[in-house]
Amino acid sequence: MKKITALTALVLAMGLLLAACGMFTPGPEKQILGKWMDSTETQGYEFFEDGRVIFTYINVTIPILNIPINDTITGTYTMDTKENTITMNGTIFGRPMTWVYDFEISGIELKLTDRDDNKTVIYIKAENSSST
Repeated sequence: MKKITALTALVLAMGLLLAACGMFTPGPEKQILGKWMDSTETQGYEFFEDGRVIFTYINVTIPILNIPINDTITGTYTMDTKENTITMNGTIFGRPMTWVYDFEISGIELKLTDRDDNKTVIYIKAENSSST
C-alpha cells in the first residue's frame, strides 16, 4: 500500500511539474519581442514591447567597394493571438501602408504568411530583447 501511495504521489508531482512548465511558457506577445532576420539576413523585423516595429528591407554590403546599405521603416504592430495574425503599419515615401500576416512562432523561428499574396517567409531569431 505504501508503494502505491508513493507512486501515486510521484505521478501527481510530475504531472504538476509538467503543468507548471506549460504555465510559465511566455505567450506570443513576449515570444515575438526581439530581432528576426530572414535566411539571407537582408530583411527582417525588430519588435518592441511598446508596439513599435522596425522593418529592415535591405541590409547588404556592395562587394568590392565594401559599402553597407541598410534601410529601415519604423512603424507599429498589433497582434491578435486568437486569430494568429499580426498587423503592421508604417509609412513608405509619405504613404501609409498596412500589412497583415498570419504568424506562427516555434522556438527561434517566426513564420509570417502574407494575407494578400499567401507568401510565407521564415525568420530566425537574431536577438532576444527589445524592450525600449
